[in-house]
Amino acid sequence: MQARQAMCWSGPASFAIAAVGVAATATSIRRGDSPLLWAPLMYFTAIEVLQGYSYSFVGQCALPQNQVAALLAYIHIAFQPLVVCCFAGAFIPSDVRKVYLPVSIVAGSLAAAYLLIQVYPFDWAAPCRLGRVLCSEKLCVMRESWHLGWHIPMNDVGERVPAALLGAHVQLNLPVYTLVMFGLPILFGAWRIVLYQLAIGPSFAWLTTDSPTEFPAIWCLFSLGIVMLVVFTPLRDVMRTDKWLLWDLLRRQARN
Repeated sequence: MQARQAMCWSGPASFAIAAVGVAATATSIRRGDSPLLWAPLMYFTAIEVLQGYSYSFVGQCALPQNQVAALLAYIHIAFQPLVVCCFAGAFIPSDVRKVYLPVSIVAGSLAAAYLLIQVYPFDWAAPCRLGRVLCSEKLCVMRESWHLGWHIPMNDVGERVPAALLGAHVQLNLPVYTLVMFGLPILFGAWRIVLYQLAIGPSFAWLTTDSPTEFPAIWCLFSLGIVMLVVFTPLRDVMRTDKWLLWDLLRRQARN
C-alpha cells in the first residue's frame, strides 16, 4: 500500500494524457484510419478530460458537478463494451466484419441498457452490496490510493436476477460486461486483440489497487494507451487474425 500511496495522480496529469489523446485522434483521422480505430481514441480521451476536470472537486460529494461527473463516468463505462467490441472489428476480415458489427452493436447496446438500469432507484430494488465494482452508498468522485474512485449507489438488479434464477448470491454485472467486451470478439476471431487488452488493462489495473471503486478509473486511464499502442505501432498488424473456424461457417452460409 505504501508503494501505491507514493504515486499520486492529478488533474494536470489527466489533462496531459487527454491532450495526447486529442493529438492521436486527430492524427489517426488525418491519415485516413477507419473510424473503428480513431473512435475508441476519441472515446477514451473523453474520459481523461472528465477525470482531469473531476480533480478540481474530488471528494466534495455534495457539489452537483461532483455527482454529475460520477454519473457521467458510469455512463461512459456502460458503453465501453460497445466501443471495445467495435474496435476489435478492425482486426478481422471485412466480410466477417459485416456480420460482426451489427451483432456487436446490438449486444453492446443491450449491455449498456442493463448497466444503466442499475443506477435507477427502483422502489422494489435494494441497494447494491458493498464490495461490488463501483458500488457505494453515495454518488461521488473521491480520491483513493493514487487515483480517483467513482462511487455509484447502484441497485441490486445485478444480484437479484442470478439469485432468482440460480439460487446463488452472485452478481451478473461483471460477467455481462466482460462477455460482451471480450467474449463476443473472441467468438468472431478477434482473439489476439482481446488477449492483449486483458493482459494490459484489467490485469495491470488490479495490480495497482485493491479498491473496487478506484479500479475502473485506473483501467480507463490505461485504455487510451492500450488503443494508441495498437493504432500507431506494428502491433496493429500483429493483432490481425488470419484464420478462424467460425469464418468458414459464416461464408458458407452467405453463399447459400
